[in-house]
Amino acid sequence: MNISDIEVTMNFLKNIFSLLFVVLFSISSLFAEGLVVESKKATEIDISIKNSKKEYFLIVIRQAKTAAVAPKNGTNYIPSDSIKPVTTNNTGLDNKVIYSGNEKIINATAKFLLPSSSYSFDVYKYTLKKGKAEYGKLEETKPCATMAYKPTVEASGIAFYKQKDSNKISLSWKRGNGKYCLVLCREGAEPEYPKDGTTLKANLKFGDANCLIPGTNTYVLFSSLNNQLTRVNAEGFNTGISYYFAVVEANGQGESVSYLPPGKENMYNPRSTSSKFSPPKALPATEISKTAENVDFVLNWTNVPFAVSYELDISENFDFSTHFDKYIPFNVGNVTSYKVVGGVPNAEYFYRVRANTKSGTTEWSNVMMISLQ
Repeated sequence: MNISDIEVTMNFLKNIFSLLFVVLFSISSLFAEGLVVESKKATEIDISIKNSKKEYFLIVIRQAKTAAVAPKNGTNYIPSDSIKPVTTNNTGLDNKVIYSGNEKIINATAKFLLPSSSYSFDVYKYTLKKGKAEYGKLEETKPCATMAYKPTVEASGIAFYKQKDSNKISLSWKRGNGKYCLVLCREGAEPEYPKDGTTLKANLKFGDANCLIPGTNTYVLFSSLNNQLTRVNAEGFNTGISYYFAVVEANGQGESVSYLPPGKENMYNPRSTSSKFSPPKALPATEISKTAENVDFVLNWTNVPFAVSYELDISENFDFSTHFDKYIPFNVGNVTSYKVVGGVPNAEYFYRVRANTKSGTTEWSNVMMISLQ
């Protein structure tokens, strides 16, 4: 092996050791993971740190609008889970020490906080010299907000109303005691509910991707935050498909919002319905054939997608208070024209038609007059 080969080998080994050092340093930095903060209540926030190296940490809580005050060297602060004024656990004005120590798994809870309020948590490392704490620089600051108080009375009583347009659904509900509510909708299954602290958008047109609850197939149709309606008209539905609706009560906004979904015993919340097909359109009679005693004629109407049969209703009166022959109404099968026999010469008749589908029956069509003059 010549000198150049030896130099190449040495450089290669040097690069390997450098890479190994970076990897080992990265692994060692994982032993003390960052601060995790989480609020599940209106007046409490939980904190945790995985501290495998058993370093000493001081954790301070303050309201987000309050400036951070660093701890003083030589001072051993007494932690408290309360942020009520306690002079022995303040690093400064409204900076409360809630943890001090070196446990392997650090868990603490800040209590007696204000609901719907923003806080900051400051993390300092320290060492002990002759029993006194020597503090380093600020290691990390984590924001967190408390939740709003959760509503206690659920929304209920969802009701649906007839709509002329097949792609629209009209519904109403009875409010609970939240400051506002959300109307949710999902195709084919009960809605999934939002997690507390999730900000959501709403659109009364079903299917807006911006209004999906994250990680679900549920859309937010309406928010009463700025409009305390209890009845809305939604659109964008496919005909003949089942849709499930739910109303969720809410307090607070942004990361502090707290939702109250309906419980299992709730009356008519959630509730499902289907957007109905538009009715057929009645057309003028054709092929009118007269004799001295009878008149035959053919009735016609437009097709309804997915119809399995049609029903005819024929009357001598516009209000259909009486009926002609067997048409009271009468199922004529899956056709869009039908021959009627036995009409009276010089009489007038009125007819209407409706379609039967697997998901239900449409409304009656328009009324068409038949003159046999």
